[in-house]
Amino acid sequence: MLLYMRAANHSVAAAIRSSSPVPQLVTIKSNILQAMEGSCVSPKTEVSSSLRSSEAWSFKRAVGSITCLQKNALIISKTRFKCASHRIAYLGPVCQSLEPHTSNFVHESEQHHLTSGAWKNLAAEREETKTVLLKFLKDLGLSTNLSSRVAKKGGQFVDHLLLILHTRYHHLYIVGKEPTTTEIQKTLVLYLEALAAEHREGLLDFLVYFPDPPPTRADNFGKNSSLSSTGKPFPTTDGLENSYLTLDGNFKPSVSYALSLGLTLKQVEAIAKKCPSFISCRPERNVHPVVSFFLGLGVGKAGIVKILLKRPQIFLCNLEGYLKPSMLYLESYGIKRSQWSKILVKFPALLTYGPAKLEAAVAFLHTIGFSSTDVGFIISRFPHVVSFSVEQKLIPTLEFLKSIGVDNLAVFLRRSPQVFGYSVEGNMKPTLRFLVELGYSQPEVITIINKFPQILGLAINSTIKPKWDYYAETGWPKSRLVAFPQYFGYSLETRIKPRFTEVMKRGLDWSPNRILSSSDKDFERLLCIHSEEGKEPI
Repeated sequence: MLLYMRAANHSVAAAIRSSSPVPQLVTIKSNILQAMEGSCVSPKTEVSSSLRSSEAWSFKRAVGSITCLQKNALIISKTRFKCASHRIAYLGPVCQSLEPHTSNFVHESEQHHLTSGAWKNLAAEREETKTVLLKFLKDLGLSTNLSSRVAKKGGQFVDHLLLILHTRYHHLYIVGKEPTTTEIQKTLVLYLEALAAEHREGLLDFLVYFPDPPPTRADNFGKNSSLSSTGKPFPTTDGLENSYLTLDGNFKPSVSYALSLGLTLKQVEAIAKKCPSFISCRPERNVHPVVSFFLGLGVGKAGIVKILLKRPQIFLCNLEGYLKPSMLYLESYGIKRSQWSKILVKFPALLTYGPAKLEAAVAFLHTIGFSSTDVGFIISRFPHVVSFSVEQKLIPTLEFLKSIGVDNLAVFLRRSPQVFGYSVEGNMKPTLRFLVELGYSQPEVITIINKFPQILGLAINSTIKPKWDYYAETGWPKSRLVAFPQYFGYSLETRIKPRFTEVMKRGLDWSPNRILSSSDKDFERLLCIHSEEGKEPI
């Protein structure tokens, strides 16, 4: 009998390696049942203590295992999962259970639990399986809403994942144990990644309509006529037959992926012009690892879209060999892992610069007198500083600030590192000339710049001059703007004019700071309190 069961074991192993495992498993199971009848053992015979170490128990255990194999082989054949190595990875452990071990036995009810589909009723495992599926879909770049919809519509696929778990860890369940959370996640993610690589842009259709094949393209859930992660219909390929965005009448995988994130065709075309190689890449190989990494850093789907529009090249960079080393280098200067989500959305190009570029910027900041922690702080506040040429941009800016007498450059630039981005000839010099023409002395100009460095980056004709002209009409002393140059940073139409009008209408003589810096609620409260006061400045 032992030799017979070992022969059956080898037959099953050969069956699951074939492209048509189901008919072969049916034949093997039929042969075992005939052998059981020859041994006068019915498949429904109760397993008593006298049979627990007998041939009957080995026969019954073999039939249960092959039944489980047969169910999974049928499902896998429906999914067109035709890679032998993948089938063996998920069906192989059950095959091992066919080897009889008379010292280990279980109750009939435990065997029934595995082979009858009772696993569908395990709520905790089902929720854990759905959680893994949801996280996997989010890691692909789908929104939370769309991921939840797919998981809800794909109820039969969740059952399929549960069956895979019970097949994969049959050797644990049969003795009353369960796999760990790590084992569950590893098994399911490996399987889902294989499906994603096989079905690509058709993955959502496959999950939703499983185990049936997806309908025609016109009715698809995840292709041209489906909903994207924003809930809007996908664009169609009509009129794009010869477009570089399509291949064989369908969108290229990278285009479909970008559309699934909620981008429009116009935006995808802009990405193609900025980075043509993005359109021809394979998302599962190039883009998905970077997206998953960014999601792990806390970058949301909307942030992924912004990064893609600003710097699509970053998704083609090698994650382990390029992006992570650059990140670790900058973290050594005090940038925290929690800050990367904002930094990447603000300036994703930061991680695409090579070591020489990063080291040059860091060395320059050290020459100003910044500590390593200060360097990290400045880069996190204004990451664009890394993109500038040290010789052509950073050094000239520093020398100009020294020449006009800015106090304590290290403190000044740490407080306002964005000054590095202003043009000396296009912004700074014209602004200084304009302030002098208004009648401010050199010390007053330096005071204005020290208090409000952003004024160096404001446009004169569209921003500074209109606000100055309005202030001059009030007749108030221009010295008040030396005390509060932040006046030039507020909106003229929505903040300055409405509040100045209310103050002057009541005959109040308030400073610009008092008028503009308070919230709307506090401003209304102050008006009520001081409406009867005189015109002395407050």
